[in-house]
Amino acid sequence: LNISAFTIASIALYDLTKYMLMGIYILDESACSKKISERISISKDASRDEAIDQQRSITQLSKITAQLFCINPAGVFFTVSYSESVFAMLTFSGHAIAAKLHCK
Repeated sequence: LNISAFTIASIALYDLTKYMLMGIYILDESACSKKISERISISKDASRDEAIDQQRSITQLSKITAQLFCINPAGVFFTVSYSESVFAMLTFSGHAIAAKLHCK
């Protein structure tokens, strides 16, 4: 149960980071939930190449954030039968859902 909750927490942290960075990089909040090609055409101040670079950097930083969460020294508490992994799963999932709803 804890390893499943830890995996879901990692995925939710990836999504949370992605949605929060989209809100920073993309000025139009309605662009958060659209496809990459639509986001590129909506971006006001950036050229097409800059928008693609922004999307890549958002994805890369989100992956790094989730990976650091997985390999942190306190990770041992997420794999044993404590409630930290369930708490992280619920917290990150809730925040990711809130960030996604904010982007719509």
